[in-house]
Amino acid sequence: MEIRALHLLDTAEQTTIEVELAGISSRILAAILDFLIMSLLSVFLAAGIVILMRWSMEVGKTLLMFVGAIFLVYPFLLEWLWQGRTIGKWAFGIRVVRTNGQAIGFWEAFGRNVFRLVDEYFIGFGLFPLLLTKTERRFGDLLCGTLVIQEERLKLDTRIDEEGIDPGLNPDNTIIEELLPFAARMSPHEYFILTQWLSRNRRFLASSHAFLEQRLRRYFQQRLYIREELGQDPAFLSSLWQAYRRFNA
Repeated sequence: MEIRALHLLDTAEQTTIEVELAGISSRILAAILDFLIMSLLSVFLAAGIVILMRWSMEVGKTLLMFVGAIFLVYPFLLEWLWQGRTIGKWAFGIRVVRTNGQAIGFWEAFGRNVFRLVDEYFIGFGLFPLLLTKTERRFGDLLCGTLVIQEERLKLDTRIDEEGIDPGLNPDNTIIEELLPFAARMSPHEYFILTQWLSRNRRFLASSHAFLEQRLRRYFQQRLYIREELGQDPAFLSSLWQAYRRFNA
């Protein structure tokens, strides 16, 4: 599948991030694996409830009604808490992102998985746009502003300039540890932009450098909800870069 450009952040170099779409075959295989996992979870949960019904028939019957909820809760929670991944998506190297490349949040994960019930499990309604549109998005993706991409190509691209990272700022390990939960919410595209900035910032004039660095600081502070004093640390951007690498190691 051909790559599709996603614009994340305006820079002086007019950086454009390109990602490879997941592809229909990878999405189907990931969905099959997730379906098998959810089916096994349902069987084990149902078996446990049946055993529980020996002691309390009413409680067991009530819990049995929620077995089917696994098929909504499992993908929703994983995609929300694991940056757009499920076990199936992780196994095949794909993930869900917003159409601007950022990691999905609560409502995107919830919305696309509610619509999944119609798109996939009932009449295959959402398969039509998946097959007919260039971005391979089902109706749930179209309505929630999400896109499924391949991660492997992006991982290779983000290594291009890592050896050229400015060694002038030596991040404090305490700051890196403090930034770990924030770095967990970063998308690979945002990591790519940080990599490009840290490897090229010495090439800018002092006035341009200060302006662009402040824009990046403000962007990541607001995007990741990082408090002001931490975002103004001299090594903030390089610490965030290191925290992302440590989290995804």
